[in-house]
Amino acid sequence: MNKISPVLSFFKKRADKKTDKEVIRENPCIDCSICLEVCDKGLWPSVLMEDIKAGRFEDAGKHGIDQCDDCGDCSAECPMSIPLHKYLRVGKVLSLYNNDKSGLIPILLEMQSNFGYLPEDMISHIARYLKLSVGHIRSVASFYKSLRLTPPGRKHVCICRGTACHISGAPKLIRETEKLLGIKEGETSADNEYTLDTVACVGCCALAPVITVNSETYGKMDREKIKKQLKIPDENTG
Repeated sequence: MNKISPVLSFFKKRADKKTDKEVIRENPCIDCSICLEVCDKGLWPSVLMEDIKAGRFEDAGKHGIDQCDDCGDCSAECPMSIPLHKYLRVGKVLSLYNNDKSGLIPILLEMQSNFGYLPEDMISHIARYLKLSVGHIRSVASFYKSLRLTPPGRKHVCICRGTACHISGAPKLIRETEKLLGIKEGETSADNEYTLDTVACVGCCALAPVITVNSETYGKMDREKIKKQLKIPDENTG
């Protein structure tokens, strides 16, 4: 691990103090070259990130993006806490499809997996790369419930509405959770703490009713268990 100078250490402390919502907006790269120093493949991740963000996917290929082994060291050592390796993951998927429009769904799923939603600037770059309109990509993303066009809250709550969960009280659980969080299904709280969604089936029918929180699964849920799991104080509930 490289030793960070006092100046860079100051910037890193500032970056680490950002809330999750602020990190989504991202801190600017300060061209410190630490990511280049820590990459054992000799890649310059910040340059590759700029290639990808600018839609220069051919340049990213020339700069060796396929050699990235997704170790994550560049992101871990970045004094500005930029998720460099996540951009590289998306760039590698884009390079696989080489302007092939049939790759749109896999590309969007990879982006969603890495960022938690589909950033508007990345949608624009993908549109140019695949020679599709931004409107077309947004309409595709809007059609699939698993894709998001806005950042999720820090706690992404999904309630299963499959047959077993429905019979076990999922509709009531959805209503109670909406009241607990003060938001409706598909919404995110104003403080970006919670996002509430439903899913067709989690695949854990024996544990019905089931919820997931940031992809962690919890079964046999009721109002009180959700309050406890989400650490909602009594004064915030009716």
